[in-house]
Amino acid sequence: MKLQFFGEIGTDKTSTILVESDYGSSILLDCGMVPGKPNQPIIHDYIINEIEVILLTHAHLDHWGYLPWIVRKGFNKKIIMTKPTYSLLKEFAFKAYFEFLDEPDKQIYQETIHRIKKLIKLVDFGDTIKTINSKIIFLPANHILGAAQIFIQELYSKKQLLYTGDINPDQPPLFDSISINQLAKDYKLNKDFKAVVIECSNINQNNSDEKKEEKRFIELVNETYFNGGNILIPCSALGDAQEFLIRYLGYCLNHQLGMPDHFFVLGSLISVNRVYYKYKDYFKNPKLIELFNSNMTLKDFRDYICENYSSIINLYFNESNYGMDLFLATGGRLVGGSSKKLFGFIKDNPQNLIVLHKNIENLKCRAKVLHSSIFSLHGNIFSLKRYISELNEWENPIFYIIHGSNENKKILQDQLNKKKINNCIPEKG
Repeated sequence: MKLQFFGEIGTDKTSTILVESDYGSSILLDCGMVPGKPNQPIIHDYIINEIEVILLTHAHLDHWGYLPWIVRKGFNKKIIMTKPTYSLLKEFAFKAYFEFLDEPDKQIYQETIHRIKKLIKLVDFGDTIKTINSKIIFLPANHILGAAQIFIQELYSKKQLLYTGDINPDQPPLFDSISINQLAKDYKLNKDFKAVVIECSNINQNNSDEKKEEKRFIELVNETYFNGGNILIPCSALGDAQEFLIRYLGYCLNHQLGMPDHFFVLGSLISVNRVYYKYKDYFKNPKLIELFNSNMTLKDFRDYICENYSSIINLYFNESNYGMDLFLATGGRLVGGSSKKLFGFIKDNPQNLIVLHKNIENLKCRAKVLHSSIFSLHGNIFSLKRYISELNEWENPIFYIIHGSNENKKILQDQLNKKKINNCIPEKG
């Protein structure tokens, strides 16, 4: 079994990994696109002809975005993903891809997407797929809805590989924590991995910082609420917005804080939230996910609480009406779409709050601006070290560290070296 890495290794903006079998066939793990570069070649044409199957871990562009390019280059075999991943691609991600295309490419893209849909095979977690030389199982990854780790075993040599994709092992807001030992028991995996490919996007965060940041973030949101202001949160439609809703609603329940009079979920978030609702049984709190089915108002939420927590309703709500609105909107962090329109609406009132995930230079407004870093859907150093330690107890595999900044890769590598765990930061190709 041989691995080739075709993502942008220096900054690792994408994931594209070729797994070559000792017996002649190849599997492509993800095919991520660099944002804004939909036609940039990532692998040679002759390699495309040798690929037996493409396996997609989840619906983020840096893991699937070169799929149209590969299909246009002649790939016509199976593309395998989980059912929720396909729903997110179909309802949102395929449409969002249009932002990166020039006008002449849009008609070609429509035709290519039609061809892609005919090649797709859908699986559930735990399903076994057999190719000419391999057995494949998709495992939960706790990143976004439908995100998977991929287990591959060569049928003849019995060599095994685990590709984590983007992973968050320890109790993210939407999911239960995952243990490789429990996954092995649930899905009957043999404990003899030869290689593990693991990401490190969020390696420099720690648990205490995240908790403090979450508390600061939510309390400032509520302070704005009690002052009668409006709140704008420009979110990524896939993951960030849903994590915010779970964090905020859960925190308000647990800490007896007030709720906004209106939630407005705008733009692409509506269709994404409906997909999350469709697959609500994938989450650790399906009842809260029920709220994703529509735009939410305080009345919706109060009715939900009355129905499910009638004995404690009076602890969490008073009858005051402060007239505040909370907007969750897409729009590329204020560069366009609903976020840009709402920014123009609330930026000149100092009682309002605008929550950004990253700094935006020269943002001119009188409203309060909060730069929040709690929206990470990736495991931090503690959760990854715990997961790696479990894996290393099996057969001492080699860990390939990918999908993070050079600094993050070095941080994780130093930690593994201290534990004398076999590891490698791969070079491109």
